[in-house]
Amino acid sequence: MGTFYRGVNMRNRVALFVILIFCFLADIHGDEFHSIDGLYGERASGLAGAYSALSDDPSGAYYNPGGLIFAVANRVSLSASGYNKTSKSFENLLGFGQSYERKSSAYAPNLIGSLNVFGKFAVAFTVVNTRLEDFNQADQFYYPHFFSQLNQITSDYTNNATQFLIGPSLSYRLSNRLGFGVSLYYFNDRMRTRIDSRGVFTTDGFTTLTTNDARTTDGLEPVFGWQYIVSKTLSLGLSVRRKFLNSKHRRTSYISTPQYMDPYNYNVVTTQTGPPGTPATTTYSPLLASDYLIDESTGDIMSWFVPVESIPVSNKTGLNDSILVGKSLSTARIPEVPQLRMGFAYYPTPKFLLSFDFIYTDGYSVKKNLYMVDINNPIVYYNDDRYRQLELLSTRNFAIGMEYYLTESLVIRGGYFTNKSNTKPINRTLRAMVYLYQELQSLDTLSASTGGGGYLIYANPELSTPARNEKIDLEGISLAVGYETAKNSTSLTYVLQKENIFQTSGSRTGMPQLLQVGFAAPMKYRNQTILLSAGIKY
Repeated sequence: MGTFYRGVNMRNRVALFVILIFCFLADIHGDEFHSIDGLYGERASGLAGAYSALSDDPSGAYYNPGGLIFAVANRVSLSASGYNKTSKSFENLLGFGQSYERKSSAYAPNLIGSLNVFGKFAVAFTVVNTRLEDFNQADQFYYPHFFSQLNQITSDYTNNATQFLIGPSLSYRLSNRLGFGVSLYYFNDRMRTRIDSRGVFTTDGFTTLTTNDARTTDGLEPVFGWQYIVSKTLSLGLSVRRKFLNSKHRRTSYISTPQYMDPYNYNVVTTQTGPPGTPATTTYSPLLASDYLIDESTGDIMSWFVPVESIPVSNKTGLNDSILVGKSLSTARIPEVPQLRMGFAYYPTPKFLLSFDFIYTDGYSVKKNLYMVDINNPIVYYNDDRYRQLELLSTRNFAIGMEYYLTESLVIRGGYFTNKSNTKPINRTLRAMVYLYQELQSLDTLSASTGGGGYLIYANPELSTPARNEKIDLEGISLAVGYETAKNSTSLTYVLQKENIFQTSGSRTGMPQLLQVGFAAPMKYRNQTILLSAGIKY
């Protein structure tokens, strides 16, 4: 979407730029900017996810199914996410002291599962809710400092994103010390967004933008795991996973209807104020004009209506209103990223446990020539050679957890984990320079005449808002208290995730690029989760 809006004429351009910030999450399903979606399970969440070398309860089906065979009892486990809240604050985005914040709160089960051991085999079945975000808010901003052409911005925003895994697991004891297991999950990933935004000019006129975006993607996610018991006090674990898409569907629509006082279209009124024969007085009143842009896509095909005055070429003689058809800039695909998890669990004493996991998530990209053909004019647009929203960097994270039994039944757990961003670095100074250069040189798009009134137009993606527009490395801590008996267990866990819990590498303030006008604003992130968990042993 963003690459083509550079072709809109200047009278509407500022308003479009600004209200587009309220659509920047249209391609976002949950938190796509990080490799670790959350912590799952009664014991694993308290240990900050450092669980690959333990995995002896139903949540082990997610972390490492190879450890299921070493469970000492059959179990049924339920983890209820009583409260999950996320906030993203974009500092001074519209002006000094004019920040923009998105908030999500949701309640949903975290993990439900059962585990049964039959001799050398263990069988489990789990449902894991890996992603749930629910944004529903209305915002108003008056007189944004950085955009003097506007005196008001309003936005109604609704976004729902969910992903769940469901499936069986099988674990086999290869020897007294070595276990191997497989989980085969079906996953369903859904996202639905609606945004109604409006920017009001300081002069007469306004611009509205309505966005609808719905995506459904599903497939299979196998997990293979191994666990090795080195001694009574030390165990090692390793697991690998990857998503494989089965079906996908996405439908998007963007409708912009700017209205403005057209300086080139006047209502002329001539009046005779003096005696006959004296010159008449002529007044010129600009008329209210309206354009509209319509973009619709289903699957990988996009259609776009653009009025002739918004076609990004200097000579519009002989051109008509455009109807563009071609490859959509958005896709229903989600990253099919391999992930490796390995770690150890060590018992210095029977009451104290120390666990550690290293998590490597590979990078990802999809090459695709994205072009559009104007069926009303001899014009071809070339936008990119890849889906930028699917371009991920590899990440390396770790988690460390501790567990201590105060009594035979009362246990406390705690942990720390990192969650690095998989987005390319966003340089604030460089982005501002790119914007100034493109404005001074009028390099919104590059066009070349092909003769006979035809044009080839290239919309350089480096000059637009990055499709992956958040860059912030996170840290997290978990604290839990539990009560366990031979027959059941309960626990309460609190997880906090933000950008600078311990300031381990200086300031971790994020740097998102939300505006196409080239500015990158500091960002703060905070996520809190409370898990109430219960389990039955039999």
